[in-house]
Amino acid sequence: MYCLTGMDTEVLALPSEDSLPLPRAQQNPQEMFEQNMERLSALLDSSPCPAEPERSAASSWSVRQQKASDRWEEARPYHLRCLLESEAVGKPLCCFCHKHAVIRCRDCLPEQWFCGACDMHNHSKRPLHNRDSVVDGFFKAIPPSTCISRGETGIYATHEQDRILPTMPAQHCTCQDPSFTVEAGKPVILITINGCYDLRLPRYVCQTCLQQWAPDVRDLVRSGY
Repeated sequence: MYCLTGMDTEVLALPSEDSLPLPRAQQNPQEMFEQNMERLSALLDSSPCPAEPERSAASSWSVRQQKASDRWEEARPYHLRCLLESEAVGKPLCCFCHKHAVIRCRDCLPEQWFCGACDMHNHSKRPLHNRDSVVDGFFKAIPPSTCISRGETGIYATHEQDRILPTMPAQHCTCQDPSFTVEAGKPVILITINGCYDLRLPRYVCQTCLQQWAPDVRDLVRSGY
């Protein structure tokens, strides 16, 4: 369709019926859906990506806990194997005389293996040490009063011996140059974080005046009990 205006002739192109947009009611629903999806996709592509939100403290803690649990699951078999290997007695030798060892003392590391004689010599004044017997082929905790000796037949036997509670020496006599001996006195039970110990209080005997005395409460407090 054309229109003439004024003296000059101007040809205007008007839209034809075929080029007019169809009303919504006449458009295909499938085409409308595809057009809307294209517009939505274009909007999403043109918009900047939002920054990743920071993880909360609870989420970070959960992640760390999960990682720690996974690492422990990987390391647990190795630690268990090391623990089982540490319980194997083997054939240890005394760290002092190199004879067959029958006692292990955890508190004497690195010289922790003792034969019966060396154990009695080293632990007579150290009754609170953590000692284990290995005579039966496994580690068995023994009290400080238990000693192990080897008989003439080569068989090891246990026997009991008095062990004195270690205390700081205190002089209760008036001698100028006292010379006293220490003997086993009254029985006493010492309870510590490591267990219960049946010991004896020391009894001091002055060789000059023959006076005898035992530690009192003040002496025990001074000794750390």
